[in-house]
Amino acid sequence: MKRLLTIVFLMTLGVINAQSFRFGTKLGYVNSTFKMEGSNHMSLTSSSKSNIYLALQAEYFLNEYISGQAEFTMAGLGARNIFGSIQVDKGENYEGFFDIHLHTYSLPLGIKVYPVNRLALLGGLNLGFNLTATTKINGEIIRLRNIKIGNHSLFLGGECRIFKDFFLEARYNFGLSNISEFAPIIRNNYLQIGIGYYFKNL
Repeated sequence: MKRLLTIVFLMTLGVINAQSFRFGTKLGYVNSTFKMEGSNHMSLTSSSKSNIYLALQAEYFLNEYISGQAEFTMAGLGARNIFGSIQVDKGENYEGFFDIHLHTYSLPLGIKVYPVNRLALLGGLNLGFNLTATTKINGEIIRLRNIKIGNHSLFLGGECRIFKDFFLEARYNFGLSNISEFAPIIRNNYLQIGIGYYFKNL
């Protein structure tokens, strides 16, 4: 009898552990802007730049209403029609209007709250990094030198299960980091809208 109870306990523990973790992947649309802050509390928002993002995520359930989530995300960010002075890899400076492309990767860490079944609210910190920063000058793709690596943000959003293991998500990232080496201060804000799929519990 004791042996049977031990086997049942271990099987139950295994099921609980398996149900505590969930893994998934997602792909979506991202709309990115730069907010430039100058002297005398002046601010200006750039034209938006559209691109895509791809992510892997792992979710751990603390209970049926709250979970923690960690992700690894790659995204194309940036902005269009930025006026200013830029410095390229060759050491030359250019002034004018530019479209800036950021190839980024990030580690979003968040808390999810499930007020009702299949619907979650999400918020947290996004540890973002600019892998490369480029623009086009006279038709040539040029790497920029005056864009910082750190591109961190806070995010708020939601997620909805739509069909079996498929889900929709939307979130907005509020830029924290000044990504410019020089004045003015530039922060990167962006909207994400995507669709994802949860694998079977591992």
